[in-house]
Order: sequence, then C-alpha cells, then structure tokens
Amino acid sequence: MSRRTERSDAGYSRQVVLLFCLTILVALFTLTGFLSRAFHQKEVAIAENWNNRGNAALAAGHAREARDCYRNALIYEPQNTVYQLHLARALAAFGRSDQSRAYLLNLLEQLPGDGEINLDLARLAAQDRAVDAAIHYYHGAIYGAWNTKPVESRRAARLELATFLVNHGQNTQAEAELIALAAGIPEDQAGMHAIVGQLFTKVGDLNRALAEFEIALKVAPRNVDALAGAGTAAFRLQDYFRAAAYLERALAERPEDADLKAKLEISRSIISSDPFIANLTATERAHRAALDLTRAVSRAEKCQGASSVKDAESPLATFLARAKATRFSIWSERGLAEHPEQIPAAMRVAFGLESESDNSCGTAEGPDLAIDMIRDLHSDIAAGAMEK
Repeated sequence: MSRRTERSDAGYSRQVVLLFCLTILVALFTLTGFLSRAFHQKEVAIAENWNNRGNAALAAGHAREARDCYRNALIYEPQNTVYQLHLARALAAFGRSDQSRAYLLNLLEQLPGDGEINLDLARLAAQDRAVDAAIHYYHGAIYGAWNTKPVESRRAARLELATFLVNHGQNTQAEAELIALAAGIPEDQAGMHAIVGQLFTKVGDLNRALAEFEIALKVAPRNVDALAGAGTAAFRLQDYFRAAAYLERALAERPEDADLKAKLEISRSIISSDPFIANLTATERAHRAALDLTRAVSRAEKCQGASSVKDAESPLATFLARAKATRFSIWSERGLAEHPEQIPAAMRVAFGLESESDNSCGTAEGPDLAIDMIRDLHSDIAAGAMEK
C-alpha cells in the first residue's frame, strides 16, 4: 500500500505541475497578445497623430512640413494606403511631381480603379500639359470607385476634365464632356449650372450655354454670373430682346460692368432701330428705315470727307449717290410709309453705306454699329446690298 500511495502522489504532483505550467503559458500568451495589441494601438495612434499634423500643415500651405509628417506616419504604419496617398499629395504640392507620381502609380497597382488616385494622377498630367494622359486618368476618376460621395465626386472630376479641355483648346471633346455633365446636374445647383454655361459659351455652344444659365436662374434669379452669361449668350445668338432683359437684370447687380453696359446699349439700339421687327405699324417701320438711311448717309459723308482719296466710282460714292437721289422722295419717311415694299431696298443701301464706311474708316460705333448688326441679323436682305 505504501508504494501505491507514493506512485499515486507522484502522478498527482506531475499533473499539478503540468496544469500549473499550462496556466502560466496561457497567461504569458494572453499577456503577450495584450502587450502586442497595446503596442500596435500605440503605433496606430502615433501614426494617426503624424497624419493629422500633416493634414494641418498641408492645409496651411506648408508642403515640406506635411511631407515629413506623412513620412513619419508611414514609419509606424508603412502599409497604410491613405497615408501613402497623403504623402503623394504633399510631394506634389512641394514640387516633387515625379516622386508623387511614383507613389500614386504604386497605389494604383494595389487599388486599381480607385477614383481618388486616378484624379491625383490626372492633375499631375494636367500640370505637365500631357493631354492624353490627363484625359485617361480623369476618365479613371469619373468611372472609378469612390469611398465617399461617389456621385458628387465623379461629377466634380468631369467638370475638372471639361475645364482642362477648354483651357487647352480641345473644344469638341470638351463639349461632349459638358453635355454628359449637364445631364446629371440637379436643377437646384445653380452655381454649377452657371459654371457649365460659361464653359459651353467658351466652346461656342451658345444654345446649350443659354439653357444652363436659365436653369440656374430658376433657382437663383439674382445670380449675377448666370444673368451676365445669359445676356451675353442671347446677345451672341442675336436674340436682342432676351439679351436686353437679362443684361438689365445683370447690371442691377453689377452696375460697374462696362462690357455688360455696352451690350445692353447696343441691344436697345437694335431693338429701337430694326424696321423688320414683327408687329410694327407701317408708320413706325417707315420711320425706322428712313432714320437708319439718314444715319448711314451722314456717316458715309463724314468718312468720304476725311478720306484723302476722292474716287467718284468707289462703292462708297456709288451708294451715297443712290441714297441722295431717293432719300427725299421715294425713300423719305413719308414715301416709305406709302410704299412699304421699298423698305428692303432702302435698307440694303443703308447696309451698303455702313459696310463701305467700315472698310474705309474703321469699325462703327453707337447707332451705326446697330445698323451693322441689323444687317447681320437680316443677311437675306443684306445679300442684295451691292445690287444697283
């Protein structure tokens, strides 16, 4: 019995020792894991602190300090793609485009299709005036993945691309991007509609420009950029009634704008001088035509008097002779009222006088400029201006 008891006690002692050792090992593993996690959390916190300092420095325009902060952040979290992206931006802001591009291309390999990375690469390409590369990366941003506000981010990227294309004279492609952009802008975003309207104006698509400005004005009736843009677009489209309406409202908001004021004055002058405007009485139509002819004759006489060359066979002299022969008879105000079918012929001579005065004495001003623009507005009538 004594030997069995000794063996039993010895076995029991070994089990206790093993259990104790196992408990110690578990405790050590737990402690190691806890310490490891604590150390990693400390590293994460330090990295985040450096990243925040970098963000503040970059926002303040201190690119070099931001670069150093982001590099310190990456010491503690070398695989953090957000910090790598921030470092790439700091390098770009510091003028290290090649280093920035290298970081971004490496990130793009890890995160193909990422919208932010593509946008940063597009901006670097745009900075280098590499048009094809910029277009490629901008499209990557437009059709790429975004973690936050994907719709707004893609729209902003397309606007940036369109602006870049306009600034580089790529009007055809810019117009295509603007059409796609305009289709997706909510109606309540008046500012963006006005910006897109300005870009449409620059590429020469005046009808779409005017449409964008008018959408903006539905939401923000006093948006001066939209008012000025709408007035200018309508003016260039020769829609002078609409131009005058918008330009008046624009000048109420921006009274010191000399260009808007000049456009408004010429629009009003055209509206008050054009004898071919619909719904005029016969008397008013005759009055306008006779007054336009008188103005054209007066300018032509001054132009001829100032010229050192006196050529009786010149086009200017020919038009003057014809106008003087009929201005106080059939082409008088009374004569035109009685014979309204003569108004186009009288205006053809007025148009011819203004054109020849432009050629001999320079660009017209004031009411004479209005007659020039009425001529352009009624090119079918003006086409016969050189007919005798």
